[in-house]
Amino acid sequence: MNDPVNTFTFDPPSGKDVDIQDVCTWLIRVMNKRDKSVMFVSSVMAFFLQHGGVSEKQYDHLNRVFDRVLDAYERGALETQGAVTAVDDGTPANIVSFSAKRKPKGAA
Repeated sequence: MNDPVNTFTFDPPSGKDVDIQDVCTWLIRVMNKRDKSVMFVSSVMAFFLQHGGVSEKQYDHLNRVFDRVLDAYERGALETQGAVTAVDDGTPANIVSFSAKRKPKGAA
């Protein structure tokens, strides 16, 4: 019996119902880690989620990033292409605990 294989598929967003969040999510998933536009895309997504839209300047630049990354995707030039197999290599995960509690005033 074969163990099930878990995969994540990262196809580019398309169609008339695509929004900024779809585009940013795809870009963040497939962009090479060394791509200097990752932080920009992340900031646009955060702005979109906070304000429900983006500026014309953000939109124009995001379109240029999307076109560039889509071109690389279509040429097979990205580190993450199509589908990635989810593999547990046994490496311990770094787990960070976030707390919404505020420290009392005067506490160090």
